[in-house]
Amino acid sequence: MYFVTYSMSSNPKTIHATLDHFLKIKFDRIKEYLGIQNDAEVMRAIIAETYRQKFIKEIDNAQKDVEKALPFIDTFMEKYGKEWKDLGE
Repeated sequence: MYFVTYSMSSNPKTIHATLDHFLKIKFDRIKEYLGIQNDAEVMRAIIAETYRQKFIKEIDNAQKDVEKALPFIDTFMEKYGKEWKDLGE
């Protein structure tokens, strides 16, 4: 099985994978579940979903942390904003 993925850069990544019996069964079940005919598209879907589950959650959590900190930052800047700005100059 060969997979070629096309990135935004000019260097595509080619992946060669040989699946044993059990991995092939899992792969085929995922392929059937997704309704995709092309093996490379299955790999792209698996990569995209894994990325979404792992990294998008981290980005969302970081955004929530920033939102929690905003009231503190606003209070700090109201109280010490001028002095803070003067330190940077």
